[in-house]
Amino acid sequence: MWRRHGAGVAAAALAGMLALAAGCARRSDGGSSPGQVRVEVANVGFDNDSGAHYVLLEDLAGKHALQILIGDEEARTIMLEMHGIKPDRPLTHDLLRDVIEQTGNHVDRVVITSLHNQIYYAYIYLDRGGLRLDSRPSDAIALAMGMGAPIFVANGLFQPATTLQHQAPAGNNLPATISAQNIVVQELSPSLARYFGVPPRSGVLVAEVSGLAARAGLMRGDIVTAVDKHPVRSASDFEIALAGFRDPYVSVTVMRGRQTRTITLLRENAKRGG
Repeated sequence: MWRRHGAGVAAAALAGMLALAAGCARRSDGGSSPGQVRVEVANVGFDNDSGAHYVLLEDLAGKHALQILIGDEEARTIMLEMHGIKPDRPLTHDLLRDVIEQTGNHVDRVVITSLHNQIYYAYIYLDRGGLRLDSRPSDAIALAMGMGAPIFVANGLFQPATTLQHQAPAGNNLPATISAQNIVVQELSPSLARYFGVPPRSGVLVAEVSGLAARAGLMRGDIVTAVDKHPVRSASDFEIALAGFRDPYVSVTVMRGRQTRTITLLRENAKRGG
């Protein structure tokens, strides 16, 4: 019973908290404070030494960075936000965003503020009444990405970006991405494969699609498993299959949810007689 209704109870509790806090919290100017630096999410990867995922934050100049260990689900959530993939049902940060917006508030910024006993702390700042909410950094980052809000880090927490990049084990970058025929596909990382309920290397995820492919019905979030009758297990498989196909039309097999579909694509150069 709790599992079914817990999200609704949490939303109602948060709504009440926001309404109460609006009357008593100090106002905030919404900008960064001295000693805070704006950052962007540069990467989500897996750290072999700790056996955990991490999110890598970099300042806009690329000179300093902060690497924070996060849980598997939090890593998946941030990766989905990075690639603009929206799940069928709202995740926790989606629910939080909706509650904040529907109570008349707006996320102004999130700040990674401090480190105590190897645990990072963050605040979410709201512009209505200058509210400040304590948060795990991973939840704050996902919420900021979903709402287009800036992310800041206290200056004393940074390490040189080059040091972190040098220490990161090989292969921890985001899955390979390849663009062909106005289709951008991404390899299925273990986290993404678990989310879509498919084995790793069973296809490639459509991250972006436009042009003739979009008009033919291919959608972001589809998993391409074959081009014509050639199995696709990696981004390079997808690129090679399309590059080696010379007929004007090509059949692409995709999984959409639990359904398998075949979509016939017209090659982009075929429409120009190439």
